[in-house]
Amino acid sequence: MNFDNVASYQADATTKRPRPVFTCDMAKKITAPTLLSNAERSPPVFHLVIDQLERCLANRERVEIAASSHTVPWENPDAYDRAVLAFMEKH
Repeated sequence: MNFDNVASYQADATTKRPRPVFTCDMAKKITAPTLLSNAERSPPVFHLVIDQLERCLANRERVEIAASSHTVPWENPDAYDRAVLAFMEKH
């Protein structure tokens, strides 16, 4: 997967263009039901991102997938699928 993304990694690392900014006010405008997911062993920075989104999104649910890290769909696909399908059934 990383090899497939080499070109985008290189472009991101060498661009002089500023990264687009996504603010809490922008997130507050999202009204669609949103599923926020973390993996139990995700790097801490991903938990911080989801923490902030959870504060900003009004119509959100959060799940943490056990026994996995950042590549949760590959590491614990059954638990991930159950979480996503349960969310979709509700909405």
